[in-house]
Amino acid sequence: DPGAYLSRMNKLLLPLFSKGEVLIHTSACYMVMNVQTGILRVANANHAQPIHFQDGTGAHWLGGDKAFSGPSLGVQADVRYETAEFQIKPDDAVVLFTDGLISLKNNADDSYGLKRLLDSAHSFAGEPLKDIFQGLEDDALAFSREQMFTDDVCMVGFHLKQMMV
Repeated sequence: DPGAYLSRMNKLLLPLFSKGEVLIHTSACYMVMNVQTGILRVANANHAQPIHFQDGTGAHWLGGDKAFSGPSLGVQADVRYETAEFQIKPDDAVVLFTDGLISLKNNADDSYGLKRLLDSAHSFAGEPLKDIFQGLEDDALAFSREQMFTDDVCMVGFHLKQMMV
């Protein structure tokens, strides 16, 4: 159960993160995929919603407008993270990313942001993951005034080719 896992992780991190005068916290998104049914179980601790590439036809935030996120890990005690379930179909892909991908700024000091990222993602629907990753990175860097990332960037994802029976 992803929600139970993040709840336990939060409980273990809280004493470590609350030491000292500097507030430390972290986001996390934990997923468990059943490759026989296509059910993706997800819990989220203040991490950006993953991008769901549906059957090569478009890109959307996983869960659509339904936000499914709890607080960052290590911030407050007794948090119970909820587990959300989503149906993933063959040829769908899901991509997670860190905030370094969206925190870039252009010469006008505008942030790249979530809207631009999702707009970019639409153009890569149906592409292999390596091309999605490269395309999202290239688009973000083209927007940036520095032409380089100023924060760490990580993208991970999966492509469900077929259900396993």
